[in-house]
Amino acid sequence: MAIVFISPKKRQKAFIFWIVGLFLVFMIFVTFTVLTAEPGEVPEEFVFNEPKVNINFGVLNSGQFKNLEPFLELKPEFYYEARSKDNKVVNGKVSADSLVDASKILSDSGLTVIKITKVEGGRDNPFVPYSQSSTQKTR
Repeated sequence: MAIVFISPKKRQKAFIFWIVGLFLVFMIFVTFTVLTAEPGEVPEEFVFNEPKVNINFGVLNSGQFKNLEPFLELKPEFYYEARSKDNKVVNGKVSADSLVDASKILSDSGLTVIKITKVEGGRDNPFVPYSQSSTQKTR
């Protein structure tokens, strides 16, 4: 049987001391290596490889391009409040070129205009989903 003069607790403390010491020496080495490092030399030359792009302008003369139809211009919308022939108040939207045209469309459909205002573009709260009205409160 071997005679051991160092107790297990002292051996454990010595082991932890050496591990922590080596870790600190490693961290100090890494810290000074990183902090004292300077960036390497960057070559000043810049090489631009021009891409080889060929644009076929012959497409502009094709029948498919010439038969394209322009987009229709959207007419402004107007909110209206009107009274029908049976004295019921009707609310809604109408699209027309101007306020006068909107009033004429409503009067031609048999409504008496009470109030009409132009709809302003955009939304008050852009974070409200489209499925909800922007006037509804969200949770």
